[in-house]
Amino acid sequence: ASCLVGSEMCIRDSFKTMNYINNENVKSILSIGDWGVSECSMSGTIEWNHPSKNTTILATPNWEEDGLVPIDMTNENGEYEKITDVVLSGSLSQQLNQYETIVESVLVNL
Repeated sequence: ASCLVGSEMCIRDSFKTMNYINNENVKSILSIGDWGVSECSMSGTIEWNHPSKNTTILATPNWEEDGLVPIDMTNENGEYEKITDVVLSGSLSQQLNQYETIVESVLVNL
């Protein structure tokens, strides 16, 4: 009986677990306009770069907490500037849509 109770708890708790998009999901976007996406091999950050701009946009899902995407900008001097924090919700495809829409709104204004 304890085995069954354990399984029921597992099943019950699995409904509470939210799945969030990850770097692989984001890299599947490939590009937004002329901005290309890459993952830094050292830090694991998601970086958006433009061939003719000296600005990098950092937008890594779940950077400090699940479901949170901090969006920051670096300039040619390597200084960071916070743009916004985004909280994603819904299914993975909805989250990816939210991510792409928000990142695009940041990129078109640069």
